[in-house]
Amino acid sequence: MNTQQYVAVVGAVNMDICGTPFTKLINRDSNPGTVRHNPGGVGRNIAHNLRLMGVPVKFLTAFGNDIYANELRTSCAELGMDISDAVYTELPTSTYLYITDETGEMQLAVCDTDVADSIDETYLRSKLEVLNQAALVIFDGNLTEGSVQFLSENVTAPLFADPVSSKKAQRLRGVLPKLHTFKPNDIEAMHLTETETPEDAA
Repeated sequence: MNTQQYVAVVGAVNMDICGTPFTKLINRDSNPGTVRHNPGGVGRNIAHNLRLMGVPVKFLTAFGNDIYANELRTSCAELGMDISDAVYTELPTSTYLYITDETGEMQLAVCDTDVADSIDETYLRSKLEVLNQAALVIFDGNLTEGSVQFLSENVTAPLFADPVSSKKAQRLRGVLPKLHTFKPNDIEAMHLTETETPEDAA
């Protein structure tokens, strides 16, 4: 990739908070264990991996206004992401709270990503030059359906998309023909195509 080129990533950044019990999980009870928090979000994770490969990244995301937001901004900057085009809000930071069993398998989760709605059509329109000058644009399914539609109709750079979940994948159904690359997992692909096997979905 030319050093002047960059990848624009549009999507969520959130704080992942994970609780893991020391022994078998007991429902409706307080379980001794560990609680850890780490930067997350599909868009952020994609941007992180691109930076590990040395790819210049402009990360277009929405930051909240709390202690987690400060930590996330610092982490993105230390990884070398350009976050100068992000939107800054007064909303709480997007947070993903989950509990695993003693083996690390996720058992329950709550996802608060309302701040991602700030990545709306008005914001994206103001960043259209940044998007269209990118070598390619990657976005995630945390965006609203209107934002997904806007990207599909106005971005001239190749579009890559990660659906995030089977439910959020529905937001991408109407723009699939306009995508260069689409990366669903087997469950998301079967849900979108209303099939029962990964082979049939493909």
